Amino acid sequence: MKRILTSLFTAIFFFTLSIPVFASENNVSQSEYDQFKNDFLEATLEGNHNLAESFVDNASPELLAHYANTADVFDSEKVNEKLKDLKLGPNGSTVVIMDDGSFVEVTTTTRQVNDNNVPIENNEFSTMDYKEDYDMSGTSWVTDYTYDYGGNGKLAVLKLNTYYTLGRNMKIYETDTSGTKGSAGIGVSSSASVTANNVPKARARGTYNINIFGGGSETYTLYTEVGFLNAWQDPYGYFYVSYYTDSWRS
Repeated sequence: MKRILTSLFTAIFFFTLSIPVFASENNVSQSEYDQFKNDFLEATLEGNHNLAESFVDNASPELLAHYANTADVFDSEKVNEKLKDLKLGPNGSTVVIMDDGSFVEVTTTTRQVNDNNVPIENNEFSTMDYKEDYDMSGTSWVTDYTYDYGGNGKLAVLKLNTYYTLGRNMKIYETDTSGTKGSAGIGVSSSASVTANNVPKARARGTYNINIFGGGSETYTLYTEVGFLNAWQDPYGYFYVSYYTDSWRS
C-alpha cells in the first residue's frame, strides 16, 4: 500500500509598508500612547479579545494614527527580523511581540477540502513536523495565512487563502483574500492571483492596499508557494512524497 509523507508547512510572514506622519499625532501624549500599547498587549496575551477590542474602540483616531505611524509592528525591517525564523507549522498561531511592545498575531491553518472547497471535518495536518498517511496524491487542500494587527481584527486583518492539489506538479486552482478587512478608520482593498502553476513550485500572490485615517497609506504583497520536493520508496515498498509551503514579502 502506498503511503505519503507530507512535510509540515512553514509559515513565515514578511511585508513592506510605509505610513506618513499625521499632524494630529501631536495631540497624543507619550504616557497615553505607552498605556495604550501596554493594555492592548496585556489583554491579547491573556486571551481577552473582548477587552483588547474595547481598547481599540475607545482609542481616539489620533492615538490609533500615532500607533500606526510609530509602532515597531509597522516597521518592515523590524518585523521581518522578528518573523524570519518563525515556524508555525500547518496549524499554528503566535503573538509576535516587538521590542516596543507592539505586536502582530500570525496564524496559519491547513485543511483538506472536498470537491466544493469545504474543509473536511477532522482532516488536517497535525502540529508535528510531518504527517504519515495513505497516499494523498491528487487530494486538495487549503492553506490560510492570517496577519492580524491586533484586537481580534479591530484594526485590520490581511488574509491569503490558497487552494491546491498535491502532486509532482502542484496545482493552485483557486486563491482569494476573503477574510481581509479593515476597521477603526482603516480601509483595506485586496486582490489575489496565481503567478506560477502546474509546476513543481506553484505560487499565489496577494496584494493589499491600506488607507489609514484619511491620508495614511501602505501597500505590500504577500506570496504563498507550495512545492514538490522529492519522492522515494523505502525498502518495504512504501512510497513517500515531501511537499512544502512558504510565504514571504515581495
